[in-house]
Amino acid sequence: MEMSKLRQEVSDLRDSLLKTQNLNETLAQDKSELNAVLMQVGQRYFFYISFDTTAKINDKSRRNFRAKSTTSLKTHCKVDEMARNLEQNPT
Repeated sequence: MEMSKLRQEVSDLRDSLLKTQNLNETLAQDKSELNAVLMQVGQRYFFYISFDTTAKINDKSRRNFRAKSTTSLKTHCKVDEMARNLEQNPT
């Protein structure tokens, strides 16, 4: 009778060991898949940050260009106005 209990216990332990091994294999596979997904998310995030930074730089460059163009246009208009004034009042 004692031997029968030991055999049953050994059998139960083997079953538990097999279940644990299967669980570990599944966890390892899930971890691998999760790492792959995290890499994709990281790459997309890096792309988004790069794109967003580039867009901000381009926007700032456009605003600087507009500001310089406006300043240049104002200067040009002032020079034209001064030239007209000199033509009208050649004192």
